[in-house]
Amino acid sequence: MMNKRVDKPNERSIELNVMGNGVRIKGDVSCDKDFRLDGFIEGNLKVDAKLVIGRTGKVKGTVYAISADISGEIHGNIENKETLTLRESAVINGDIKTNKINIEIGAEFNGTCTMRDNKSDKPSINPAPETPYKQNNPLSQP
Repeated sequence: MMNKRVDKPNERSIELNVMGNGVRIKGDVSCDKDFRLDGFIEGNLKVDAKLVIGRTGKVKGTVYAISADISGEIHGNIENKETLTLRESAVINGDIKTNKINIEIGAEFNGTCTMRDNKSDKPSINPAPETPYKQNNPLSQP
């Protein structure tokens, strides 16, 4: 695993944690900074920041993250607080709990997805507003 510090002019420094292709870890991994995975983890992965799993990255276990961008494979459940993005090469075999999700065409997802609001345990889906079609459609009348 490698920890890189990137300083840009007029910006705060950013710490990146990278686990490269060919690295295998058996056991739980946790990180409180942004994390990129291109290797393999057999165990739970907890990232208290942004998680990026590259095309060669794989996790066999539960993944917890604030936000995540997935191009690799996860064989286990995902709990994500903000936005989860599944890229076209992503393969997910497990259940997802997230606030927002983006799924690109080609991504594979086998499981259930529960959408949650960060501020409560209530579903974040609101009923659709009345539309003129629904109001004037005789088939929608009781």
